[in-house]
Amino acid sequence: MGCGVPRSKALKLVAVALALLLASLAGLYVLGLFALTGLRIGGVEVLKPCEVEVSDVRVVSVGVRSAKLEVVLTVRNPNPVAARSTSVTYDVYVEGVYAASGSAPAFEVPPGGYASVSSQVEVEYARAGQAAQAIIEAKLRGGRVHVEVRGNTVLETPLGRLSLPFSRVLLADP
Repeated sequence: MGCGVPRSKALKLVAVALALLLASLAGLYVLGLFALTGLRIGGVEVLKPCEVEVSDVRVVSVGVRSAKLEVVLTVRNPNPVAARSTSVTYDVYVEGVYAASGSAPAFEVPPGGYASVSSQVEVEYARAGQAAQAIIEAKLRGGRVHVEVRGNTVLETPLGRLSLPFSRVLLADP
């Protein structure tokens, strides 16, 4: 090879180095460190974590058998490449009591930008018990209810998949 190392030995060293690099990148992906700290190569952050926030929760309607809530999420993408959401799922708690589960449609977050997505979730009184009672009582007295939304969104980027948890407690007017 010109530097005193036999060609076959040099090829083996290159193969071992490449295998170690791929194994360490795969290990980072499996451990989910892309989402926690961003991807670093040679000490330089290549992919920063996106941020998910529950922007708003609104009571859309209060009916005889159920209430509808609208959940609005905002995602900030600090990266120079677009990120596409493939999955958004969440649970809604009213006054600390589980009320419903929901999901949002897929959406894209532009490079260095923001995207908002909203979805409605139905809280069925027969299944939600105390949570439903809190919504009805707040509606009757003109008060507010504590609504917590906990969930996860999965974003696809050119450098891998990011799983981002989110949670927020808000006061909502029924």
